[in-house]
Amino acid sequence: MGREGNQVTEVVDAKMVLVPDPRLFSRQAEVEICRAFDGMCKRQSRALPDEFELEDRIALDEAILSGLGYSQDSERSRMRRELYGEIARTYREIRGAEVEMQKFRRATLRRDKASPRTIAEEIWVDFDHSEVRAFPLDFISPRESVQSFDLPSGVPRVLHDLFEQGALQVNGNVIRLERFSYLCSLGAAG
Repeated sequence: MGREGNQVTEVVDAKMVLVPDPRLFSRQAEVEICRAFDGMCKRQSRALPDEFELEDRIALDEAILSGLGYSQDSERSRMRRELYGEIARTYREIRGAEVEMQKFRRATLRRDKASPRTIAEEIWVDFDHSEVRAFPLDFISPRESVQSFDLPSGVPRVLHDLFEQGALQVNGNVIRLERFSYLCSLGAAG
C-alpha cells in the first residue's frame, strides 16, 4: 500500500490473522529455535533473500516449521522452499517499487540542481548491486580462522622487524597477531 509498496495492516486485518502459540511447540523445537537464533545473533543480518542461503537461517525456519507441526523432513523442506520463493518475489517487487519512487522523488527535488549527493544516488540506483559485497563477511572465507580485537584510537602501524613479525602498534601499544602474513602483505603494500 502507498507509494513504495509497503504493507499496511489495520487492526481489523490483524484480528483475522492466525498466529501460532509458541507455548504449544515441543521442547525439541524450542531448543532448536533458540540454538539457531543464537547463531544468527552472532553475525550481521543480510538482505532477506540472501538470508535464505545461510545455514543458521534455514535451521531456524526448519525448527519453526517443526514446531508448527510439519513433522516430515520433505514436508518442511517443500514448505520452506515455497515460503522463500514467495518472500523473495514479494521482496523484489516491493524493492522495485521503492526504487521507482526514489527516482521520481529525486527528479522532483532536484529540478535542475545537481548536487554530488543526487548524482551519487542516481548512479547507485543503476549500479549492478550483485557486485556489492558485505564487509567483512564476504571477504573472509567461512573456513578461515579469524582473530577479533578492539583497536585503540590512533594511527596503526604494522611492525615487521627483528623483534616483532606481523604485530600491530597503535600509540605505543603492541598487539601481537596469531596470523600475520596477510596483514604484513597489506602493510608492505600500503
